[in-house]
Amino acid sequence: MKKISFLIFLFVCLFSCTEDDVDYGLGEYYEEIATAAGEEIFILDNGKTLININTSYPTSFEAGQRIYLKYIYSDEDKEKINIRSAGRVTQGILEAVEEEKILNHPDDLIEFESAWLGNHYLNALFYIEHKSSPHSVSLWVDEQKTGTDVINIYFLHDRKDDERGVPSFSTVSFDLYPVLGEPNGEKKIKVHFNTTNYGKRFSEFNY
Repeated sequence: MKKISFLIFLFVCLFSCTEDDVDYGLGEYYEEIATAAGEEIFILDNGKTLININTSYPTSFEAGQRIYLKYIYSDEDKEKINIRSAGRVTQGILEAVEEEKILNHPDDLIEFESAWLGNHYLNALFYIEHKSSPHSVSLWVDEQKTGTDVINIYFLHDRKDDERGVPSFSTVSFDLYPVLGEPNGEKKIKVHFNTTNYGKRFSEFNY
């Protein structure tokens, strides 16, 4: 299978992404990764629909784009929201490849923050040392082992010979559906990361 890589969009965040809601002293704020579904409409990974009514922060994301949202609710039924900030999330897909490709692919270090499943997406937050050249990340699984009791998946970072630079915060969302199908909680997956802060580690999920 042809390898497909993508550039990591880098940005520095001034907020933590490990909590669903954050109190800034101005009320309750929420931070989520969602999927744009139309003009001012966003779908959370649990299927909930959000509608942005903040006319001072209009959005124009294309349908299907993964979005990092920071918002507050504007009504009691928690559907209409006022977006405070929104940005595109780098997207990719899980690819089934030959084991040799996984073993020979660069596996450069990242500083791991968190990883979680949202419906059929694997979302990850991490830091890389970036200076001038774009990096890439891939999510691969051995094509011969997608039906095993525990499916090992590899998060691979290629710094593309970029020099060491400033730690930059990155967010990525991988679609697992093309390889693993619809999540039903019956598949066990183990996602492997090569990290500066935890060494070689893995996160386990029921998919």
